[in-house]
Amino acid sequence: MIKMALYILEDKNLHPFLSKRTAQEITAVKALNQKRIPTKSISDISDLSVLIKDNQSVFLIPYGITPDTLKAIKFCNYNDIPVIAMHNIPDFAPEYIYSSTGSNNWVLFAKIISYFKKHGKTRIAYFGINPNSQSDLVKAHHLYNMYLPFTSEDLFCINKSFSECFEGFVEKRNNYDAIICPNDFIAVALMKKLLPIDSDYVKSHFIIGFMDSYISKLYHTPVTSVTYDIKAVLKAISNIYRTLNRDRHSFNSINIQLPNLINVRDSTQNAPLAEGHCLYKNLSNSRPPLVFPDSIDFSYEKDPEMNIILQIENMFEKINHIDFRIIYEILSGSTNKTISEKLFISQQTLQYHTSHLFSSINAKTKSDFINILSPYVNITNLGLYISK
Repeated sequence: MIKMALYILEDKNLHPFLSKRTAQEITAVKALNQKRIPTKSISDISDLSVLIKDNQSVFLIPYGITPDTLKAIKFCNYNDIPVIAMHNIPDFAPEYIYSSTGSNNWVLFAKIISYFKKHGKTRIAYFGINPNSQSDLVKAHHLYNMYLPFTSEDLFCINKSFSECFEGFVEKRNNYDAIICPNDFIAVALMKKLLPIDSDYVKSHFIIGFMDSYISKLYHTPVTSVTYDIKAVLKAISNIYRTLNRDRHSFNSINIQLPNLINVRDSTQNAPLAEGHCLYKNLSNSRPPLVFPDSIDFSYEKDPEMNIILQIENMFEKINHIDFRIIYEILSGSTNKTISEKLFISQQTLQYHTSHLFSSINAKTKSDFINILSPYVNITNLGLYISK
């Protein structure tokens, strides 16, 4: 039997601030080659002609559903090329045909709500929704259609800027005891913004993010964050590929739903997860549909408060263990001489590392670097991360 080639999209322009995680996943998928699944790469999403030339192919998209990836899926559907979309569900684009390895958001939100209720947190807000993000909207719909006390008044969307969204939330903050954020970056920005206004708020409320980013672990209040098991993702991709390879025309699409992991940290007071979770009735037939505002030119890269968090996360994604130790020593107040002696590197090598670190977050001097990083990185948490 001829084995179809698994073509992996590796267009670095699609998700710049998730580059390292995506690269790790792509590397793991390529390792499937060792399991006799032939893998190849496509570096430009605008040129998929190779898929037509190789009529025994499967196209793998290791990114979220975006306008660009939707065009690619449409192209593949038209040319009868099977598509696997990682980290997605059919609901994202029901008019297209693609297999997926997404998480079961219904089960996930049942788990999150049960977790909140176990610890007496029943008034939930969903803060920082980007109306341009299909993933954010799907999460909002699941929460709304599952949890009756949650209404459209408890949604806080980013229309123009993070600051504007925060201003709308801060006036109502005491209406809530639990906040769900669409990602860790929003959760960190929210906690940082709350600190000078209400320093005890984070200590008494539950805040959850998604992604399990570096900054979620290193922030002064580490963020409880939802993520997934990459081994389960790879197993699902292998199973979908083998099924399609046996008989690609018998299946329109194959959707394998994966379990999520909730990493409990300080932003939910390290409260233990609930054993099991409750079942929730789908309320979509008894509630008016949610209506979201159109986002007005919002992007994480353009927003000043979100951009600095992205820059810091990007820096962490690109550096090695030595760099992490250098950052720790800089934040500890060590001199360059002390750092080079502790790490057994020359002054020239240290300067090489620090120049790259400084430029990655637009810091001109060591003082700039400390001033930019200190509000977002707790030195104790950084030390614990390095020790692991």
